[in-house]
Amino acid sequence: MKKCIASILALLLVLSLSACRRGSDAPEELSTTTAEQTIADTAPANLQIDSTTENGLSTDTPTEPATTSKKAMATSVSTTTTNTQKSRTESTATSAKPVTTTTAAPASVSPAKVQIDRATDTLLGRFDSLNEYESGMGGLGYERIVIWTDQTLKSFQFFPVGYEFADDEISFFPERVLYTADELPPGKPFVTTLMIPETIPANGISFVDATGKRKYFTISESGRDGSLLLIEFQSKNG
Repeated sequence: MKKCIASILALLLVLSLSACRRGSDAPEELSTTTAEQTIADTAPANLQIDSTTENGLSTDTPTEPATTSKKAMATSVSTTTTNTQKSRTESTATSAKPVTTTTAAPASVSPAKVQIDRATDTLLGRFDSLNEYESGMGGLGYERIVIWTDQTLKSFQFFPVGYEFADDEISFFPERVLYTADELPPGKPFVTTLMIPETIPANGISFVDATGKRKYFTISESGRDGSLLLIEFQSKNG
């Protein structure tokens, strides 16, 4: 009987020890599982959990993804933006740099107003002095004429006009110079006596204008009202 009771007590003791061992192992396993869950829950979104096995044990090691960090990206974008703005600023400054161009303005020269009329005492009385050429001609058909200007004419000449026909066109030219004056100022007109044909002009004048160009004119009479005219022509002699 005593032996039976001792065997039962020994069995109970073994069962108790086994239960104790099982109780101590369960919390440790739960603790491990809870720790793993905590790490997984609290791991940052940009971290990955790599599971590796060492000696039959599973260990979770957090690793950072192989991507560029936000701070590095922000720095790169900032640097690129700064360089772009700098390039634009330098480009704008270069294009806005004033470019200076020098151009000589042409001289504004108004043409001289040269007039002709028959010489009357009233008209000649407007002038203090005259540039007069005495041709020695007179009589029927001859008239005394006066030529004046509002600007000084250089190298003034009076001459008989020659002409020739070519290709159904008539061209004029000075035959010889009868009178010349270095200047014909506004207050001192040219006066002479000549015959004015009704058809082809017989006399003319020339002078150098303010632009330095020599101009040629025939002394003609209007077929409409008989007034005197100065008609410009291009001399074949230059």
